[in-house]
Amino acid sequence: MDKQKLEQLHHLNREIELLRRQINITSDVMVSDSVTASSKGFPYTQHLVIITGIEDCSKKLKRLKKQLYRRLQEVMDNVDEINEQIGEIPDSEMRQILTLRYINNLTWQQVAIRMGTAGDGSTERKKCDRFLNISPIS
Repeated sequence: MDKQKLEQLHHLNREIELLRRQINITSDVMVSDSVTASSKGFPYTQHLVIITGIEDCSKKLKRLKKQLYRRLQEVMDNVDEINEQIGEIPDSEMRQILTLRYINNLTWQQVAIRMGTAGDGSTERKKCDRFLNISPIS
């Protein structure tokens, strides 16, 4: 496990939210155009008529949603992998520190408070840095 992967976790979770919103976009697209028509009676003068309707983009939308679903699956796989690696750490304190910092996205000071220690979180940060530098988990 490396620090760069852990730091990406917050961004991966935000990307999941973004992809889910994009997948739920509507397929209705209003379009309009104008045509030349003539009056029903004599002298049959020409005038413009505006036509509006809904464009059928279902094929394009299906293709886009398929791409978004694929990307969503990749991102969720990355998040799942990181969560599994954190869960495999035998040291309970280190699992808690990594969970609070990288999964819950807390500051080091907030991590320290949740861990029940006073201070600015530098102790937890140093423990984390030492663990990540010597961690055999990859």
